[in-house]
Amino acid sequence: IVLEMGRSAPLVGRDDELEKLHAWLQIDKHRQGRTVLIAGDSGVGKTRLAYEALRAAANAGMITLLGAAYEQEGQLAYQPFVEAFTRYLTEHRRSPEENPISGFKPRGSSDPQQEQWALFNATTGFLNGLASTLPVVLLVDDLHAADGASLHLFHYLARQTRAAPVVLLATYRSDI
Repeated sequence: IVLEMGRSAPLVGRDDELEKLHAWLQIDKHRQGRTVLIAGDSGVGKTRLAYEALRAAANAGMITLLGAAYEQEGQLAYQPFVEAFTRYLTEHRRSPEENPISGFKPRGSSDPQQEQWALFNATTGFLNGLASTLPVVLLVDDLHAADGASLHLFHYLARQTRAAPVVLLATYRSDI
């Protein structure tokens, strides 16, 4: 992922936080994944800090994925994940049908929970498949603005990707 923050002003006063983030993102193919949450009030620089960490992960050769929830657009189901996976697939000239959410084919079950479980498993399989080649960092920016289904998926992925080199990184506002 190309992050265009390289030409922006230097990050000031966040050396300790950035160093901790770099340490938490240092995983290799043989280490377990983790979930890292960056919380803070509106405007304190959570997104900027997360982007710096994501750029460092990309420079270290990790697969980086970036999606966000947008308060202004309403709560679209799975929006941060669809965005992250679509961006990755487009950048790597892969078929949009590989997106485990927007390309998901319902199983035909009359049980909505079974269908959701199948979608969640497809998403886990997608991330674990990527992580079989290189460690993966998925940033979900503004998680506080995500819809309920996205929050459930994030929680599910946090549990299901622990055995793989996948880092789930998210920012959220703590002042709401």
